[in-house]
Amino acid sequence: MENLKVIIMFIAGILASVTIGQTVLKYSESFPLVWFGITITKTLNSVLIIVPGLISLLLIYLVWFRKNKN
Repeated sequence: MENLKVIIMFIAGILASVTIGQTVLKYSESFPLVWFGITITKTLNSVLIIVPGLISLLLIYLVWFRKNKN
């Protein structure tokens, strides 16, 4: 069980770093950006900031702050 918590927290850290990276891109004013044939607009970038951030916060809450029901 402890190994699962470590893996989940690692994934939460990756998602948090994605959120930070997308936030930096947002303020760099380099949109629209074409990456591997996908055009990333300001709207899509906003989604790429919000969704991983919320998932990361949810994972952190579930692993660290939620009390075990056992």
